[in-house]
Amino acid sequence: MEKVNKQGFFIWLLKNIKILPKLLKLIGRLMKDSRVNMLPKAGLVFSLVYLISPIDLIPDFVVPIIGQLDDIAILYLALRYFFTSIPHAVLEEHMAAIQKGE
Repeated sequence: MEKVNKQGFFIWLLKNIKILPKLLKLIGRLMKDSRVNMLPKAGLVFSLVYLISPIDLIPDFVVPIIGQLDDIAILYLALRYFFTSIPHAVLEEHMAAIQKGE
């Protein structure tokens, strides 16, 4: 198994952190769009509430690494479900609008 190159990871992170504002704007636009089903929206909201909630399935202070991984896993699954549930045309429309600066 190949060792993780820490320097490479941080370079990757710095390159990709630039997309965070556009990603957040895209999520905001999609949350307001009536063509997007309510279930994926609710899943994303509940995952964010879970993330900031002091109550966890696996408490962070009991099992530090695993406790934080469950938060990340739940957010990842909610985001994945959110984006895969959106019709491709709707997603493309919002992405194009963001690229134009709207």
